[in-house]
Amino acid sequence: MAYPIRVEVDYQEEHSRLTTFFRYFMLIPQMIILYFVGIVASILMMVLWVVIVVTGKSHEDMIAFIARFLRWQTRVNAYAMLLTDVHPPFSGEADAAAYPVRVEIDDSPEDRNRLAVLLRYFWMIPAVLVASLVGFAAGIVSMVMWFVIIITGKSPQGMHEFVARTLRWQTRVNAYSMLLTDEYPPFSGDA
Repeated sequence: MAYPIRVEVDYQEEHSRLTTFFRYFMLIPQMIILYFVGIVASILMMVLWVVIVVTGKSHEDMIAFIARFLRWQTRVNAYAMLLTDVHPPFSGEADAAAYPVRVEIDDSPEDRNRLAVLLRYFWMIPAVLVASLVGFAAGIVSMVMWFVIIITGKSPQGMHEFVARTLRWQTRVNAYSMLLTDEYPPFSGDA
């Protein structure tokens, strides 16, 4: 059975040297707005954690907001990691099928495991540590990709696949920490 959080990243060989060169400047508006939306999402996650631990039920509207935030964050990260040249939309709507990075999130079960949610942040420690190490490696690969794209205008497929697998796995770890699923993220970035 597929993991309830799926991330698809289209491979794009040809990249614009100009937008790649100025990529991080182009991300400034996205990062500023995403930061403030992230504050709201963090507050909702804390409230949702309490709601689930006390009642054993999810709150549909809070889950929907957090899921939109995760989609938007993933698309911005993909753009920052040079997985696409298409500037991400300023939203986390699920219907952005034309965007080359798609995040599908299955509906959270209405009845939740209180104990799993109560201990969530302790159980996440191994996944977060490994995701941080792999993310560091993906950051280095993205920097090398930046130079390769600036010089050749092309993204090496092997590097792209490594960074995409890392993004996929980090998104699953984030979804687990954001209470979007009770299923522990597998230690894999497989699609």
